[in-house]
Amino acid sequence: MVNLRIVVEFLQLPVLRYRAEYVDTILDRAGASGVMYLGDMDPKGILIPAMVDRARGEAGLPRVMPAIPLYSRLLTHGVVRPLSGDVSETAREATLEWLGEELGLQVLALWRQGGWIPQESLGAEALATILGKADR
Repeated sequence: MVNLRIVVEFLQLPVLRYRAEYVDTILDRAGASGVMYLGDMDPKGILIPAMVDRARGEAGLPRVMPAIPLYSRLLTHGVVRPLSGDVSETAREATLEWLGEELGLQVLALWRQGGWIPQESLGAEALATILGKADR
């Protein structure tokens, strides 16, 4: 769990967001072999890791995988906030590609309804419980 936290915090650093190769540095430091990412469920929060994932895939590096169980939990239990601004076609396409059609369509519906969900609304206890179940 510590490795996941370190990588999530690393990906949120503004200067490094679009630099896919820096993920390897943090993976080495954390002793991890891959990344499972959870971020805000807004266009920017999905687009950034999707772009990093795509760049890493094109470079033949380990992918940045969405934490599907956590995103699903956010959709069912998260606190919806008002979404400001338009959702770009790039963000819509990246959402479907990175999250997959089923979850991606649910996220796009949330945005069409004018909402987004911050990752913090999941809570540490739910995060630990869901990750514990995913490890089994």
